[in-house]
Amino acid sequence: MKNIKLAIDNLYEARQHRLEAQKAVDALKAEEDAQALLIQQALHDMGLPELSGDVGSFTLKIKEEPEVLSWHDFQDHIRRTGELDLLQKRPMISAIKARWEEGNDVPGIVRVESEAFVIGKAK
Repeated sequence: MKNIKLAIDNLYEARQHRLEAQKAVDALKAEEDAQALLIQQALHDMGLPELSGDVGSFTLKIKEEPEVLSWHDFQDHIRRTGELDLLQKRPMISAIKARWEEGNDVPGIVRVESEAFVIGKAK
């Protein structure tokens, strides 16, 4: 029992150290993002696709990403054509859980139990 209590305390302390380190990482990431935004705007203003310093380079890349303009039209297309590969293959967890709470099952979906734990400060 004493070993388990010690393990819990060690876990809690390790988690606290990780959270402190994560705060520092988050601050550095925010600084990176701010610098990148400043450089991106400057390159746009200069009409340049890339620029280099003495040790680093910055290149603007344009890529096309899909964005649904009309969900109605998109869903209608999928119904008409059966092109289900246009969708991600994962269930909407909140919608399924809502149906379960109403007492309804969803065909093709089974309930799987998972276990989690919570780490907190001892009282």
